Amino acid sequence: MKNRYKVDVFHVVDGDTFYGHLRAEDIQLTIPDQRFRFLGVDTPERGEEGYQTATDFTEHYCENKTVEVEVYGKDVFGRWLVKVIVGQVDFNKILIDKKLAVVYTRK
Repeated sequence: MKNRYKVDVFHVVDGDTFYGHLRAEDIQLTIPDQRFRFLGVDTPERGEEGYQTATDFTEHYCENKTVEVEVYGKDVFGRWLVKVIVGQVDFNKILIDKKLAVVYTRK
């Protein structure tokens, strides 16, 4: 299993990207103002059909809340690549199941 941490989400950028404070509770460390990208998920970009629906959905379930993440490293833009767990549910999978996102594989 990958490393799991808590993230206090303070801003959702779009359906698959957000800002938050990463907390490693086991060592009592907080890394503020980090950018996160959902691993394996691609939601519509601003101006594309479905953008607002996907963004609103992610905001509703994540913004101003604490979520759990499994960290898989960083992308070329320095964003943490994460699988997001809300409650006991894989939020990345929910976005795909609800057709708010498609599976993304790096080209």
